[in-house]
Amino acid sequence: MMESGKSNDMTRRNQLGYIILPFQIAVHKDPLEYIRKAKKIVDRKKSSLEVMFTHMLAEVIIKTLGVKV
Repeated sequence: MMESGKSNDMTRRNQLGYIILPFQIAVHKDPLEYIRKAKKIVDRKKSSLEVMFTHMLAEVIIKTLGVKV
């Protein structure tokens, strides 16, 4: 646990990343099959480089343009 008033090298911050997910609005015979398919897609995208690149791009934009923009 971090105590206030002490300086240390560890910084805590929120990390920002985006994943673009396609949603199919349709009637399915087995709703759980839709969930399984969506989980498979999310897991595959989370392990890809898409999340890392969007995080890096968001950091560059915030550092160059500022938080208020």
